[in-house]
Amino acid sequence: MGDLLDDIKKIKKILLPGPIDIEDEVLRAAAIKPISHRIPEFSSLYLEITRMYDELVGLRRGDGETILAPGSATLGLDMVYANLLTEKSRVLVVKYGFFAKRLEWMVRRYSRSVDVLETAPGTLPSLDEILGRVENREYSVVTMVHNETSTGVTARYIDELARICRKNNAIFILDAVSSIGAEELKASDWGIDVVVAAPQKAIGAPPGLAIITLNKRAIEAVEAARRHRSVPYYYDIPMYIRYKREHGWIPTTPPTNNMYALYVALKKIHRYGIDKFIEMHKKRSEKIYRYAEKKGLKIFPENNEYRSRSVLVIEKNNAISIVDYVKKKYGILIATGVAEMADKLIRIGMMGFMDEGGIKKAIDIVSAL
Repeated sequence: MGDLLDDIKKIKKILLPGPIDIEDEVLRAAAIKPISHRIPEFSSLYLEITRMYDELVGLRRGDGETILAPGSATLGLDMVYANLLTEKSRVLVVKYGFFAKRLEWMVRRYSRSVDVLETAPGTLPSLDEILGRVENREYSVVTMVHNETSTGVTARYIDELARICRKNNAIFILDAVSSIGAEELKASDWGIDVVVAAPQKAIGAPPGLAIITLNKRAIEAVEAARRHRSVPYYYDIPMYIRYKREHGWIPTTPPTNNMYALYVALKKIHRYGIDKFIEMHKKRSEKIYRYAEKKGLKIFPENNEYRSRSVLVIEKNNAISIVDYVKKKYGILIATGVAEMADKLIRIGMMGFMDEGGIKKAIDIVSAL
């Protein structure tokens, strides 16, 4: 029996909706020896990572705090819900795909009063629909996915929705896992209370860290909620904030090598320019959509106003066998649809510093099948 990594090494190109192909300089950083997470060098690393990230998410200094937690973004979202919600919290989940369905599953573990505003896959609830719900019911929390990679749909009214939530005294929690870096986000200017993200999408670093950004309003809400109940030790957001502010530490042992990689990936984005990086995603996605349609492929979200800039979703029968064939024949990783759409959709990542030519090659292969 050969080494189990041999088959993985045969994969030549990763064009998933995440994780994505990681740049060599980022991978090299991950190979540096791990250091103690209780020494000044680590504190400097942590604080610089969050400083650079705050610029990417649009959080101004003094407006809140970004913390890193060892684990996936799902852990980060669960931490936020655990710290903010009680059985009596009234929650609105805006749902237009599988990953918003997961938000609903998480929220229902904490609250008995959960409303869901849902539209069909490939579509998006209008801002007026959400406004009608928020203004007529006393929600304590509104939560949604910014960019739904299961369907290739992005909500581009986050600024207005955050304003509506604030006006109606609801905390707005945004899953920005696949939008951070690919879409404009201005946490401070727009008043987004909580943003949860991860490194393995447009940022272009390995998975393994939850990135949680809370503004002052959200931190105060967490602290108020925590006066009445406890949460598991690992989920204690005020503790994470206290450790960071007092020591520049993470309470538990972090994946230090992942942090090295995240540091280099963020530096690369800053060198390129944040605004330029976001604009690159917009322009590249427009080219890719035109190319895919020219090849005769049917884009799943018909309305181009809310098509994703980080994942191309194509309607294609027998998607599971096609994706498997592309991996075995060409060494290219693309993805099927999710859940009930698994065999009906093909998803191709187009985020980070991905090579446009590689994306087009995958489109050529799929269109010929």
